[in-house]
Parts: sequence; C-alpha cells; structure tokens
Amino acid sequence: MAGLLYNKRVKYLIYGDDQTRIAKKAAESLETWKKKGIISSPLFDGEKNSYEEWLELNNQSLFATKKVIRLTHIYSGRRSQLKEKVKSFLKKTKGENIYLVVENKLLSRPASYFDQVYKYKKEVYLFKLLDSLSEKKFSLIPRVIQQIEEPYELLLFMILRRLEDLLSWQYEKKVPQGYYQSKLKAAAGYWEERELFSLLSSLLKFDLDYKSGKTYHQDPKLALSLFLFSYREVKNAS
Repeated sequence: MAGLLYNKRVKYLIYGDDQTRIAKKAAESLETWKKKGIISSPLFDGEKNSYEEWLELNNQSLFATKKVIRLTHIYSGRRSQLKEKVKSFLKKTKGENIYLVVENKLLSRPASYFDQVYKYKKEVYLFKLLDSLSEKKFSLIPRVIQQIEEPYELLLFMILRRLEDLLSWQYEKKVPQGYYQSKLKAAAGYWEERELFSLLSSLLKFDLDYKSGKTYHQDPKLALSLFLFSYREVKNAS
C-alpha cells in the first residue's frame, strides 16, 4: 500500500484471475487516495465507452484538481483503435492525474510504463497445501509452501479454517454441500478429534511465539513449514 502514496507514481495496473483480491486491492487504493483528497472518476470501460468519453475524462480546466481515472478492458478483450489510442496515451502521459487500470485477466506481458503493478493469481498451491494437511501428508508441505505467494497471515487463517471444518465434520457432520463435503468426509478419516485439537492448539501457540519473536526464522512461511514438518516428526515418534 505504501507504493500508492508516492506523488511521482501516476500509472498503476492491477490484474490477474483472482477477482476477489483484485477488487479488494482496487477498493483499498481508491480509499487511500480519497483520504488524501483525490477523487475518482467514473469507470472507463474499453469495451463500452467511446473515445469522446475518454477525452472528456482527461479534460482539465486551469483550476482542476488531481483525480483518479479508472480504466478496465484496455489490455483484455477485443482489440480496437480506441484501446490503442488509450494505451498510447498512457505510455506518453506524465500528467497531473492518476491512472488506475484494472484487468480481471492474466496478461502475458504487462506494459513496462506502469509505475506500480499488482498481480493476483488464483493460488492452486494453497489448496494443495490444505489437501496435504487434511490427508496428513506432512512430508509434502515444505515443498508446497515454497510455491505459495499468499502472505503468512492468510496462509495460517486457511489452515486453521480447514482444521475447524474437519472438527465440524467430526462433531456435527455440518459443512457446505457438494464436492468440498465429500473431500472433508474422506479427510476426516485420517484424524482423531484429539489430534485436531492438538494441532489447532499448537498452531495458535506457534503464531503467538512467532509474533512475539520467540522463533528464530525471519521468514514466517518458512517457520510455519518447519513447524508443520517437525509436528509430523513428533507425531510419528509418539
């Protein structure tokens, strides 16, 4: 978020196939600028709006204040002369406005003229980690965690959530219907209730120890990986 506060940066791109995180990042960015007194324009859609509307968005009077011009479908969807004109403008402009481009699609090669780029890709490795944990395949966890781009906080939250879902199934057989329910039903057979409670308690203590500086690894995901692997070793020995 700090990168959004530098005045010299005026061109931003948020893109990827994870629409939830893209929308959250865009909303956070707009809120940051709003607090600094920078208003945002109506969304310009390269698939729907006209070149005249693009010119109107960029038209500024002598006393106009800086604004955030929001764009989408400029680098995705059908190619058009309008899009090429907009991209040419973005490449050259060093104006007073801020340009925020949001594309709900993975781009092969984002334009190099953006001052800040945020990529949000659906994290398949995260689900591999959760499935490995559900099936007690602790030996796979260190390798899988290395591939995960998600932050430690979200990683820990998802692990705790999976363990809580397993407990819910053990107690009440209440989880969402469909494919996830069948996965939990199968995974629950790997665990006893006391084991799930033990791991939940150990993870919460691990998180507290890490945040209080009692673990010696600076990388939280590496520390988490080693903890889960060592937990497996302890359980195998007991």
